Amino acid sequence: MFCAQCGTQLDPADMACYSCGATVKRRKTDMSSSSASIAGGTFDLGTLDRTSLYGLLEKAYPEAAQVDDMLNKITGLERHMDYLQGKINSSSAWFWVGIALAVILAFSLSREVLISLFYILPGAILAITQALRLSHFKRRMKGSQAEWGLLLKTVEELARGSTAFLRIPIEYRMPLTIRTMLKYLRNGQADSWKECSLLCDEQIHRWVLEQNSAEALELQKYTALATDRAARNAGLAAAASFLSWF
Repeated sequence: MFCAQCGTQLDPADMACYSCGATVKRRKTDMSSSSASIAGGTFDLGTLDRTSLYGLLEKAYPEAAQVDDMLNKITGLERHMDYLQGKINSSSAWFWVGIALAVILAFSLSREVLISLFYILPGAILAITQALRLSHFKRRMKGSQAEWGLLLKTVEELARGSTAFLRIPIEYRMPLTIRTMLKYLRNGQADSWKECSLLCDEQIHRWVLEQNSAEALELQKYTALATDRAARNAGLAAAASFLSWF
């Protein structure tokens, strides 16, 4: 049991919060039995009472965490595949450069067989090296694509098997958002989905402001360091110019 005003944990017999003095608001239902109140079926979250909503979110949280973990792995794998594709393109281009170099040197510089072979050698080494790199990166790409497809299939199976996760609006399906809503319900700060979503929107807005503020502060520090460095370099250049007169 928690204080609705400050969130301090209280005993069931307490009539007022010993931390802030707020009167304890009694509930007819208990959160401990909330998980059993979700039976299934599609419904409007606004029609759920506090206990049922808590049970739904409590059931959705591990599903959301699992899906989020899979999506993070997919994102990382896609970035790795982009890296491999760049390496494949680069190796392929250098392979053909090596072939072209070998052919041009062989036919334009000498008619002698041994000398032509000597001229072919640099281009051939380049082509063979890049062919080996190309084969290596293609094997890695094939493995990454297979893993990517398996992860996508796993996410789809998780979503299809979900009984609570898909009932939550898509903008609130992050594990952190669901955990924050559970905290609001547990602390008595919210009693309905509307109150939870409003409080969560306010919290997300604060997080965005904090992130923007941190980024602005970092940019300010970087600009100050760059300005200081430029001024120092200008001073050194002026001193060097002055000394050059003597």
